[in-house]
Amino acid sequence: MLSANFGGYRYKFTATLTIILIMLDSNSTVQAQIVGDNTAKTQVQTDRGVSVITGGIQSGKNLFHSFEQFSVVTGGVANFDHALEVENIFSRVTGGAVSELDGLIQTQGDTSLFLLNPAGVVFGANAQLDLGGSLIVSTGDRLILPTGQNLVRLHQKVSRY
Repeated sequence: MLSANFGGYRYKFTATLTIILIMLDSNSTVQAQIVGDNTAKTQVQTDRGVSVITGGIQSGKNLFHSFEQFSVVTGGVANFDHALEVENIFSRVTGGAVSELDGLIQTQGDTSLFLLNPAGVVFGANAQLDLGGSLIVSTGDRLILPTGQNLVRLHQKVSRY
């Protein structure tokens, strides 16, 4: 079980594997795909390699996104566009494909980004982060809040936000 403290709250993750951080061969190609899964009001608009991610479900200072696929091509950008009062963005990937990250991922302000994908996450040689807070990546399949509530369950399409 992995746990982290943010803003006075303790978050726990269960994982079947530890975080996967593998560098891609520079000759590899990564397919860009950022697609919401229609469970958390996540919206993605992509233009010329820049994917702007909006919507989601906000609860206090936390914002929740859910994706069927989440990969960023070399030279691509995944921009989480959110209110500045958001401190944590919790993102899950439910489609069963590995997230291949070889471009730029960015948030606004001091926001931390949590990315959960039980299928795995691969960082390429060109991956870049522009985050004011921390990045936490896990192959866990759920997020358990300090209250014991199962907030994100990746094997179900219905979420308890």
